[in-house]
Amino acid sequence: MPSRPTKLQTRVLIVDDHPTMREGLIRVIEREADLRVCGEADSAPQAAQMIKSTKPDLVLLDISLGKHNGIELTAEIVSRCPRLMVLMHSMHEDPVYAQRSLRAGAKGYVAKSEPPENLLKAIRAVLQGEIYLNETIAKQLYDLRETSLRTG
Repeated sequence: MPSRPTKLQTRVLIVDDHPTMREGLIRVIEREADLRVCGEADSAPQAAQMIKSTKPDLVLLDISLGKHNGIELTAEIVSRCPRLMVLMHSMHEDPVYAQRSLRAGAKGYVAKSEPPENLLKAIRAVLQGEIYLNETIAKQLYDLRETSLRTG
């Protein structure tokens, strides 16, 4: 009996300078049938190397990478690989970080304080071509915009 073709899995590269965070993210993502972690990196140089060697569909990227900045890395990734999706995953819940991440080319921003199901929702939304922001960040960005329009 011929085997049925397996559904293609989306390849996710995790970039975070904290080993425990990477391990937790791997566990959350690997539980999903449609997602697979293709690699992990703890720095911008290692991330660049891993992108070349693993060819991910999505990079899950932290803003703070030790000596490196995830927002700057996002801009580099997007300029070199315009079809590669970047989802920012950060402890910073200030909307300014989300705004800067989106301007650099990230397709979404999810806080590390959010539950795993929101992270998975964000990954899938970005892969479907949507921009992902949770309600709180979206409202804060809207409020920032309105304030700057009134004072501008």
